Amino acid sequence: MFSKRISTLLLAMGLALMVILSISAYRFPNVPRDVKNRVGNYWSNSPENPGSRPPPPPPDSDVEGEEDLDDEEPATASSSNLACDVPESDKCYDPYREPGYFWQPKGSYRDSRWIPFTSDLMSAPDPPAATYPADPANMPTFSITPPEEEFLNSPHTPPNLMKDLLTEYKALKAQSTPESVTLAAETPYTGPMAFLQNRRILVLGDSVDRFMVQFFCAELGLDMTQSPVRQSTAACHLPLLNFTLVHWHFSGSYPARPDWWWMPEMEQVAFEDRLPAIWAPTFNTTLGTTRPDLILWQGGLWDQRMFWESGAAAADPALASRERQMAWSETRFAIARLRQFVKLLKETLGADTPMMYRTVTMHRDSSGNDALMYELDRIGRAVGREAGGEVFEWGRLVSGDQWLYMDKTHLSRGEASWLYMNMLLGYLKRAAGEGGWAECNAAYKGWGGR
Repeated sequence: MFSKRISTLLLAMGLALMVILSISAYRFPNVPRDVKNRVGNYWSNSPENPGSRPPPPPPDSDVEGEEDLDDEEPATASSSNLACDVPESDKCYDPYREPGYFWQPKGSYRDSRWIPFTSDLMSAPDPPAATYPADPANMPTFSITPPEEEFLNSPHTPPNLMKDLLTEYKALKAQSTPESVTLAAETPYTGPMAFLQNRRILVLGDSVDRFMVQFFCAELGLDMTQSPVRQSTAACHLPLLNFTLVHWHFSGSYPARPDWWWMPEMEQVAFEDRLPAIWAPTFNTTLGTTRPDLILWQGGLWDQRMFWESGAAAADPALASRERQMAWSETRFAIARLRQFVKLLKETLGADTPMMYRTVTMHRDSSGNDALMYELDRIGRAVGREAGGEVFEWGRLVSGDQWLYMDKTHLSRGEASWLYMNMLLGYLKRAAGEGGWAECNAAYKGWGGR
């Protein structure tokens, strides 16, 4: 009897061990089994350890305020990464999707950079202040100091493309003539900004994005052109490179012009109505094409305000509250309408045009009033993922930095706008490469886990 009990106990222990081993071997979809062996050198660039890029899907995979929101040489595939000087084996590495540190040097916003937390940084020698036990006679203190050069100028830290553009454009202006400006589109240019020549970026967003377009122009000593109709279209054109950055004001996802709309002068609200009336005319003017080289889109602030106003108009106290969770009916509505919006963009601007969802920005004094924004951001990511687009993480990278705002809603010219511009140029460089976007898109069209 005793031996039988022992046998039963051993059998139970064996079954328990099998269960434990099976759980430890379990992996979630798209997570490589050898990830635990790659943590130490996750950003290495050898073919065996292709940096932080997630593995591409298999060939048959289906992964594809109260205030007025408005007032306040051509790149090749081998160099079509996000402008990081990393080996060919890791050209799709995207530093802006990595956890990192937004370096904001005081008094020199044009030197601000995003510094990803690479394995070199994580495994660097500990600073003396981190020593345990601390020396009672020399207790740890902290100071504002710049990052070490080895991290600031690491090949995995995205370069300061905007600063390079300022230098190059100044040189081009010094050599320009009226004839060279006229012939800019036809004259071969093989300088460091060759990926910008004859390119078009289209940004569908709100006044936050429009200010970024305005600041981009201002950095280059140029003036943004804007339609006399408020919340419609704007553009920044660089004549010496024939490059244009165009903004279409996206008023959110409501499918009609309701009586309670808070902008009485806005005649078209639904994007189906704004396309023919406001946006399409730019095909023959500022945009000059129906096939831009890169598209950014988001409409978080306007959809947030729309849900607030809709709830107030319905006299529903639960929905009229500005500090609440998004209702399930609102969630289903937003998913449906944003899917229709992206479908319209693909049908109008090309199904294969590189497209990115720009993560939303919160209000400067963000609190429970921005709960809807977090919900809308998750929906935007999901819709972008389904459409095969990528994520422009700018809104998340500046989240919480209240000192970067110029009012309750808009980020100011400075560190935030500089980061926006560097990211925009970096993604265009990949989108404008010969096959670079398609090659890397498979790895980066996912939600991103945030």
